[in-house]
Amino acid sequence: MEILYGFVGGRLEAICASSAYGHVAPDHVEALNLIDVEFHGSDKRSKSVLSAWKAYLDHLNTDREPNTAVWDSKRDDLFVDLLYEMSRHVGYDFDKTHIRRTSYFPIGHGDIELDQYIIRKALRGLLEGKLSFPIRLTEPPPVAPAAPPPSAPALPPA
Repeated sequence: MEILYGFVGGRLEAICASSAYGHVAPDHVEALNLIDVEFHGSDKRSKSVLSAWKAYLDHLNTDREPNTAVWDSKRDDLFVDLLYEMSRHVGYDFDKTHIRRTSYFPIGHGDIELDQYIIRKALRGLLEGKLSFPIRLTEPPPVAPAAPPPSAPALPPA
């Protein structure tokens, strides 16, 4: 997507667009935090970008649990809305489907992001004492042969 947006409106559009699925990437977060500055204005298009940004930011600040799939889907929809308004602001005539479907994002990247999230949550739970580490024996430990009972000491003859 970076090619679609280029550096027309400054660095912000390129970073937001090129990191469409890298939601926690530092450049992405930095770019999002510059939206209020880059799109500050009283014209209709600036207000549309800021309105989409506020809706997206509001969602980002809600709890992701208990249904992460629904939360993620809404996040993606709101992000597409934001990119759509940004594209209109810089003069492109893309529809939302074009914005959503013209990025290549390998399934493996999503799997890595999800795995890292799950691992972080589990490790945090372990460290906070909220989770325990499951241990399962697959075989009983080998039993050592029983030692013969100690023999009684010989008594001296009477």
